[in-house]
Amino acid sequence: MYAKRNETIKRIVNGTLTLSKTHGFNRVTVSQIVNEVGINRGTFYRYFNDKNDVIETVENQILNHIDKFQSRLMNMNIHAIRKQIISGAFINYILQLFDMHREVLTLLLSDKGDINFNNKLEFFFTQMNYKTIGKLNFTINKKQKMMIATFLTGAVLNLLKLSLFHPKDYTADDIAKASYELIRDNLIHKL
Repeated sequence: MYAKRNETIKRIVNGTLTLSKTHGFNRVTVSQIVNEVGINRGTFYRYFNDKNDVIETVENQILNHIDKFQSRLMNMNIHAIRKQIISGAFINYILQLFDMHREVLTLLLSDKGDINFNNKLEFFFTQMNYKTIGKLNFTINKKQKMMIATFLTGAVLNLLKLSLFHPKDYTADDIAKASYELIRDNLIHKL
């Protein structure tokens, strides 16, 4: 029973993504999705409230992977966290995750994707960076933490986007090195 349910959900998600690549997510309709997948509207609405719910499911799966890694990181002691950040382990994990979901992320962050996802991703990364900075440095105030978190988010997220949209020009190694240098040269002494 669960296998059939999961298969139907997967087909709806894949159909929505396929149509979004061609038409752009904002132009895709539920009617197009059910025709693409070969199901009736009732089946669609059994699993999703609307087309936005389909995309949110995909977005949340990606963000949940990052959040789980962040939670494991936050359970480490301060020295272990610093080591993870300085060694590049954290950014390498994010790069691997982005590479695993390259096709979906490229779509979501493109002009054919969900325009709200970029904002959602920025907010998510900023909160994640804020928590990490807070754990690493107890002496800086909230305002400083937020400025550093926002700076890091903008820089790293845009580097990740370069690797998504221009993988031949900006490899994972290039992004990892740039992220490491950014953190090493600008932030380590503050943390």
